[in-house]
Amino acid sequence: MNTTITPERERWLAERRTGIGGSDAGAILGLSPWATPVSVWLDKTGRAGPKPDSEAMRLGTVLEGYVADRYTEETGRAVEAFPVMLHRGCLLGNYDRLVVPSGGGNAAQGEVVVTDTLLECKTSSAFGWDDGVPPQYVAQVMHYMGLSPSLQHTDVACLFINAKRFEVFRVERDDEVIASMQAQLAEWWERYVVADTPPPPSNESDCRLLWARSNPGKSVAATEEVVGKLAKYRDAEAQIKVLEAESQKAKDEICAFMEDAEVLVGPDGKPLLTWKSSKDSSKVDWEGVARSLGAGEEVIAAHTVVKAGSRRFTPKAVKSA
Repeated sequence: MNTTITPERERWLAERRTGIGGSDAGAILGLSPWATPVSVWLDKTGRAGPKPDSEAMRLGTVLEGYVADRYTEETGRAVEAFPVMLHRGCLLGNYDRLVVPSGGGNAAQGEVVVTDTLLECKTSSAFGWDDGVPPQYVAQVMHYMGLSPSLQHTDVACLFINAKRFEVFRVERDDEVIASMQAQLAEWWERYVVADTPPPPSNESDCRLLWARSNPGKSVAATEEVVGKLAKYRDAEAQIKVLEAESQKAKDEICAFMEDAEVLVGPDGKPLLTWKSSKDSSKVDWEGVARSLGAGEEVIAAHTVVKAGSRRFTPKAVKSA
């Protein structure tokens, strides 16, 4: 993966660190599956260090224009870019697109948004959002709408890549929710970023980020509450071992029943699981090649070892009635 960060992107990242953005809002409020208040705090205080975009993030950036074009194709409404980072105290936002008013005209006048509709472009590996827009995205667009009084709704356009499906969801402005969010986010910023104090960790990963190394020789006396949690942890671990043993026994018996069959089908003929061999792979014995000194294709082929693929035990998802 290319980890190069251009000067332009570095400036953008530096500006983002000056306040709370839309994607930060969901994390701070405990709604994000990818980030926590601690990870946001580390980023805002400059402790996180440079972090390359994941492939999913890069794909979302590359496909943003496509999603915007599909939105126009689907709805008939034109959109325009708004390359402005809005600042409202410690709150900030960078919009994907603004939807041009149905009556015509521009969606913004300089740095002032005048349209009533925001477009947020998303890509997802999910097959759909059965329960509507995920909470972290609702928080994101509520945060954005709170920065521009004219915005009354946000259209969240999502390309579901694996399902090869495109959908548009609408999120309506809720001023009570926005006011509550802004108060919580502003308080969080003052309490943790301005005060340079880390927020409470949400999980083990947070603890590892905050305390990467142990302090040799240091001990801490457990409270009654912690002793109880330790007992609960040990009990859960014991139950997991029992369940894992039961699971493995059942799997062993299924494998023995299937023998060399690839598919296990139910009474209705539909697949219940597959146990297929993966494709064979080849491995070059480079040590042997090195000994040959300047070996050609024939020598390399002579040192190529074919490795048989392993079988994969893959239960199929069962749809509820």
